[in-house]
Amino acid sequence: MHDPFVVLGLDRSASPTEIKRAYRTLAMRWHPDRNPTREAEERFKVVKAAYELLLDPQRLAAWEACRSEEAAHGVADSDGMDDAPDADRPDSDTDDADGSRLTLQLDLEEAALGCTRSIRLASKRVCNDCDGSGRHQYARSMACPECKGVGRVRRAKNPCEACGGQGYVRETPCIGCLGQGWQGSTRQLDVRVPPGMLPGERLRLAKQHRPREGDAGNDLLVAIAIRPHPLFELDGCDLECTVPVGIFRLLHGGAIDIPLLNGTHLLEIASYPAHGLDYAFAGLGYPGRHGRNAGQLRVRLVPVYPHELDEAARKLLLRLDRAMLADAARAAPELHAWHQTLQARTEA
Repeated sequence: MHDPFVVLGLDRSASPTEIKRAYRTLAMRWHPDRNPTREAEERFKVVKAAYELLLDPQRLAAWEACRSEEAAHGVADSDGMDDAPDADRPDSDTDDADGSRLTLQLDLEEAALGCTRSIRLASKRVCNDCDGSGRHQYARSMACPECKGVGRVRRAKNPCEACGGQGYVRETPCIGCLGQGWQGSTRQLDVRVPPGMLPGERLRLAKQHRPREGDAGNDLLVAIAIRPHPLFELDGCDLECTVPVGIFRLLHGGAIDIPLLNGTHLLEIASYPAHGLDYAFAGLGYPGRHGRNAGQLRVRLVPVYPHELDEAARKLLLRLDRAMLADAARAAPELHAWHQTLQARTEA
C-alpha cells in the first residue's frame, strides 16, 4: 500500500477538508473518463485507495502500525514509484522502441482506394505540478516516507538516503508525475493513405515523431499492412477471387455477378463446357501507383451441386438425363464412348 499522505501530497496533520480537496483535484486529473492516457486508470486507483484509507481511522491506524514495524526491521518501501506505468511505451502496432516507426492495419478496400485514418501517438510533456523537477516542496517538514521517520534502513545500520538520516524531509517525489518530471500524453494524427499502397510500403510523415512535446520532431515512418479479405487474395497487384456458381447455371449459361473492389461486374457465361472456369480481367485488380498499371482480377468459377432436391426437381433431372442419353453421341461423347466399350465387352 502506498503512503496515502504522499499520494495525495498532504502533510500528516492535514484536515479532513484538505484531504477531500486534494482527492478531488487528483481525481479530476486522473479519472479515466477525463484522462485518456494509458497510465490514468492505474494512478486513479492509487489516488482513490489512498483517499479511502485516510477516511477510515481504524484502517489508517493499522497501516501506520504495520509501517512502523517494517521501519524498525529495516524494510524500505518505494511507495510504488517504480511500478508506475510507462507513459511512453509504444502502442501494440509500433515497430520500434522509440516509436519512430509503426504499422497501420488497413482493410483491402481502404488500401486500394485510399483513405484517411486517425492514429494516436504517445509522447511526454513536462509535469505541470513540479515544472519537470519531479519533486514536491512542502511548507514545513514531514516524516520521511522512506524510513517512516526512523532515519535508518536495513536493520538500522545505514542512514536513510532519502532524508540523509534525519528522519524528516521538506520534499517528496511529485505525485503528478511519480517523480519522473514528465507525464504521459497522447495526440491524434490524421494520416492520408494514397490509393494503391501495397503491404510493406511506407509513408514518411515529416516531423511527426515527437517523443516530447515541444521537440522539433523527426520523420515518422508508417508501414502499411492489409488484413485478410473475405473475398479476395492479393498477389502482387493482381486480385484472385473464387466465385461459387450453381451447376445448372453453369450448364445453361447466363449472367453472374463477380465482385470488384468498389462494386460488382456482370459476367456473361456461355453454356458449360463451351466456356472454361477461369477468367482474367485486365485493369480490374489492385490499383497501380507511381506509373505502374493496375493488376488483373483473376476469377475461378466453382460448381456448386445441390445437397437436397424435392420430388418435382428429381423428376426434372430424370427427364434431362434421359434426353442426354438419347443423344449421348453428341451431348455427352465421353459417356457414349463408355457405354460402347461396356457393350462390346459384354457381347464378347
